[in-house]
Amino acid sequence: MLKQIIADNWISILIFFVFLAIQIWLFLRTKRRLNKVAAIFPVGEFTKSTSEQEKAQIDLVYNHDTFNMMARTINNYITENSDSIDLNEMKDIVNRTTEKEYDAATSDTAFPMYLGLMGTYLGVAYGLFELVYAMANTEGHMFGSENVYVFIGGVVVAMLTSLFGLIFTTLSNNKASSVSESLDVDKGEFFSFLQIKILPSL
Repeated sequence: MLKQIIADNWISILIFFVFLAIQIWLFLRTKRRLNKVAAIFPVGEFTKSTSEQEKAQIDLVYNHDTFNMMARTINNYITENSDSIDLNEMKDIVNRTTEKEYDAATSDTAFPMYLGLMGTYLGVAYGLFELVYAMANTEGHMFGSENVYVFIGGVVVAMLTSLFGLIFTTLSNNKASSVSESLDVDKGEFFSFLQIKILPSL
């Protein structure tokens, strides 16, 4: 019985696994990007160094491209504007950089749900097509149970792709919210470092 149901619904099953694979890939990519954003700021204390012009600068010892780019921009700002250093300008550099990275990381968050909706329409449409096709070819006779199984298989694919889309989207949003909160804490600590360690030395 089970083998017959699988044999009748192999197209529906294939559609489900293709959509599931894409949803998992999108979820893992979003998670990887968010982990990279969460690691922008180094764990522990920030360190400073002194430039050739005897100006305090942020050390570039942390191996993260985004942090080092941000630190270089702030260091260049300090070097070029030694007479009028403004903490708000440095905060603006940090906020612009981190927001850009966060927005890029969360741009695909809802895609698994969209794929789930696509799978819903595709599964139901395929099931209905098979049912109508069977009715058209029975010449007035009632269609068989295998046609009903195909229709139900299409509906099951529709429900499952939507379910997994909602699950992956919810998990991605939860991760994004957590990263956003930790990023705010890290930025606050970095702003304190700029205010306490860098500005007084200029």
